[in-house]
Amino acid sequence: MNFTRKIEKIKQLDEHLKLRATGNPDEFCTILNISKRQLFRIIEELKDYGAPIAYSRSLRTFYYKENDFEIKISFSFRFITDQEERNIYGGYNSNNNFGAVFCHSTPII
Repeated sequence: MNFTRKIEKIKQLDEHLKLRATGNPDEFCTILNISKRQLFRIIEELKDYGAPIAYSRSLRTFYYKENDFEIKISFSFRFITDQEERNIYGGYNSNNNFGAVFCHSTPII
């Protein structure tokens, strides 16, 4: 899953968790259009960052254990100059047509 698609999936997941409207894992995978493995991987990553995510069998939904929990994601990117690329690659110019693009993301959870 590429970076931007993953961010979109996290946003969708967050919205459903806030509403406590995910359904069971199979239903939630269908809603997000991802595999069960991808769903649990994203949930585990968010938990690693401190997201208080739980699942209720009786309500059949994932939810945040803290009602005021919020996910904020910000990132930026820029194209680098040829000189910056040479510095990064130790003087070697890769001669690619696009230059390198570096993304920096700071999870704020």
